[in-house]
This record gives sequence, C-alpha cells and structure tokens, in this order.
Amino acid sequence: MSLREALEQSRLLTLAVLAGMAWIAFTVVQLLGKINYWSPADVGQTAGAGVVGLLVLAAVILLSLVLFSGLGHDEPTADTWPPEDADDVA
Repeated sequence: MSLREALEQSRLLTLAVLAGMAWIAFTVVQLLGKINYWSPADVGQTAGAGVVGLLVLAAVILLSLVLFSGLGHDEPTADTWPPEDADDVA
C-alpha cells in the first residue's frame, strides 16, 4: 500500500496523521527556541525538562515514520489458505 492508496481508502485518517506529524515538528522547533542553554534556571522550565521533551517528541516522530514505512509494502495480507500451488498438494 502506498501513501496514495492510503489517501484513497481513508483520507481523513491519513490527513489527521500527517497533520499530527506536522504539529509535532512545529512543537519541536518551538521547544528548541525556548530552552535556555547558557543560563539554566533552577525553577520552572529547565534545560533538562526541555531535553526530555525533545526525546519524547523524537520518539513520537520515529513511531509515526515507522507507521508510514508500513505503507510501502505491496502485500500486507497473510498468505491464502489453502495454498494455491499445485506442488504443495499431496
């Protein structure tokens, strides 16, 4: 299944996942801008919390990419039963 086939079969779900990925990428850019690397504070939004947030968002993006890599397979279904090959029949 390709991304084009996924859009044909479930346009709303595919667009929702793509919008979610774009929102996460936008959030990563915002978070990178908010981390104060040079004079970290002891209270509030610390650099450590920002790094943990970036790691979580990176994991979500990675899982989303794994989801879309599954769309590249031509045959996601299991083998048919009974087998159709004449060589397998005894």
